[in-house]
Amino acid sequence: MLKTSISKKRITTFLAAASVAPVLILSTSGNAFAESQVHWRNAKTGGCLITEATVGAEHRVSTDAPGLVHCFDPIGHLKSDWYDGQDNLVNSDGAWTEKASNGECLTAYWQGQVYTEPCSSPANYYEQWYEKWTGNGFNLVNRETGQCLDSNSSGDVYTMACNGGQYQVWK
Repeated sequence: MLKTSISKKRITTFLAAASVAPVLILSTSGNAFAESQVHWRNAKTGGCLITEATVGAEHRVSTDAPGLVHCFDPIGHLKSDWYDGQDNLVNSDGAWTEKASNGECLTAYWQGQVYTEPCSSPANYYEQWYEKWTGNGFNLVNRETGQCLDSNSSGDVYTMACNGGQYQVWK
């Protein structure tokens, strides 16, 4: 009889712990998001958002108008792989970092310049972007400037006031 009551007690303890464990895990998990690979294609031009791997142009950002097939460059001079992440942010507020394949962050400043630079402080809002759904793609809105990532038929990339145009929509 003693052996049976111990077994029942152990089973009861195990079941109680098993039912509490998921609650503890859910209540203690933070907002950690793994980075995921993305390719950004401009809705108007079809060009992929790229960084260059050629010497002297490492920080340049552009689109490859008229566009690479599937945003892939078989030679490797144009890098279209971006990594969305929120793991390096202080109070992300829904913002994301867009890291190039070399680990540098997509960055914009008030004068409309866009380039990559080594990711700095998690509080550097110039390196952070909101991805706002437009119904047919996303506006990438810089967290600090509030301006949209924009492009043109020449493949230039810059920011300017969000205007609802297709050059500011990314898929």
